[in-house]
Amino acid sequence: MKELWLVRHGTTEWNVSGRIQGHADIPLNALGEEQARAVGQKLSEIPFDAVWCSDLGRARRTAQLAGHLRAVPDARIRELDFGGCEGLTWDELDGLTRDDLMAYEGFQAPSGESTAALTARVTEFVDELPDGRHLLFTHGGVVRALLHECGEGPTHLANGSVTRIAWDCRRKLGRLAVLTGGVRSGKSSRALKVAAEWGKGDVSFLATAEGLDDEMRLRIANHRREREETGWETLECPRDAAAALLRAKNQVCVLDCLTLLVTNLLLEGGTDFVKSGIDDLVAAWRSSGKDLIVVTNEVGWGIVPDNELSRDFRDLLGWANQRLMDQASEGWLCASGRALVLKPSL
Repeated sequence: MKELWLVRHGTTEWNVSGRIQGHADIPLNALGEEQARAVGQKLSEIPFDAVWCSDLGRARRTAQLAGHLRAVPDARIRELDFGGCEGLTWDELDGLTRDDLMAYEGFQAPSGESTAALTARVTEFVDELPDGRHLLFTHGGVVRALLHECGEGPTHLANGSVTRIAWDCRRKLGRLAVLTGGVRSGKSSRALKVAAEWGKGDVSFLATAEGLDDEMRLRIANHRREREETGWETLECPRDAAAALLRAKNQVCVLDCLTLLVTNLLLEGGTDFVKSGIDDLVAAWRSSGKDLIVVTNEVGWGIVPDNELSRDFRDLLGWANQRLMDQASEGWLCASGRALVLKPSL
């Protein structure tokens, strides 16, 4: 069993003023030093097999004042590189950056690091640790990343706080494949081929189209007949794809397509409704452990749309595509029936 005891470093002056620190090496203030000593007293009776710390000064100093002078520094458990956001307060961030940071998954700091990259380096470090009880002096972003991997949501982490995680409870994520490209580029046919390979005949199809006119109703009817021949389960989910994914009876699911899902959400509830719907879909995939294949479109390669709604749709679909591709285990760009690998399978 691998047990992690995670200590967030003591308070700095940037914590007091609400400034984003990231890789900026801000020292502890007097309160932070007091918090570090208190952590040492709190943990003094607990035996640890190994003690580690971030290579940033505020975490190393916290470890030293807590009585762990030989804590081994490792750059993989340093804070997220917030790039151009470092030194700014929350109120100084633009609205889109604040929204993305609150969503956590898919956040990319301008000229900095993504939360996916943070999670990758932190979990690599933890996975290399032998079984036993490990004490880590680190940062809020690192603790949140590890909690997230264990299925825990966002939480307030005070400076000097101690969080315990049983790493064996880490959830196993399913595969996520994203296929993007233009109209009639071969996306859907490739998605069905991948689904057949993954599911061996047991596949759930999440359909986001609505029969709002005769042409679309005919298309939907034809596709239903094709899937009935395969024995696949079909779930109609023009808006709530997350709920459909959770109730799907099969391990392998195809969502076709993300483009119409974004369209339907935008027309019903606007930008915030789209973002919450996509966030819910990502959360459902992560919590379900299912294998998900997503078909979407690239719509930003042509002229700039001449109306606000179309521009909003273009921007939101681009955001949603990036959100899903950031989480994906594999991804392809399709054109003329061929697929260019954007993200090779792990």
